[in-house]
Amino acid sequence: MTKLTIIESLAQATQQATTELIIRIFPYENPDIPRRSLELSVNIEKHKEAIKNLGGTLDRHHWVARQEDKIVGTIGYYVLLKDELEASWLSWYCVAPEARNQGIGSKLLEIVIAHIKASGKQYVRVFTSDIPEEKQAQKLYKKIGFVYFREPKFDPASQTNHLYLQLKL
Repeated sequence: MTKLTIIESLAQATQQATTELIIRIFPYENPDIPRRSLELSVNIEKHKEAIKNLGGTLDRHHWVARQEDKIVGTIGYYVLLKDELEASWLSWYCVAPEARNQGIGSKLLEIVIAHIKASGKQYVRVFTSDIPEEKQAQKLYKKIGFVYFREPKFDPASQTNHLYLQLKL
């Protein structure tokens, strides 16, 4: 196994490779969504108004996992104004298929949960869906104690159920 390095913030230098990984893992998503999301996170000062308009605060963080010079995983979190005092939300959590089953996803999740807990939040929340590609992450969420906290919501556009899980810290 090659050496794994976790970079504790998304930087301009890793933004393109991270965006490409997300698009590869979530091919059903509009590619502009991760591009814009990561751009907002990298250039917070430049995009303050856009972030607020999206319902978020300026508390947005991302981490990437590298093996050698390749980005093999990412995770982030953000805070929504509507529940900013109690929770942080996971974003763009994924591991490249060729790097799975090495503990990378667990390590990324562990780092983010510890960071959110240290910030004083009561919950880590995640929005996911019932599509097959998201089932592996859901197994990990449930294994470490995430539970449903809101009823699933059917999305007619994607023909999927939106699922809402949280972990009490």
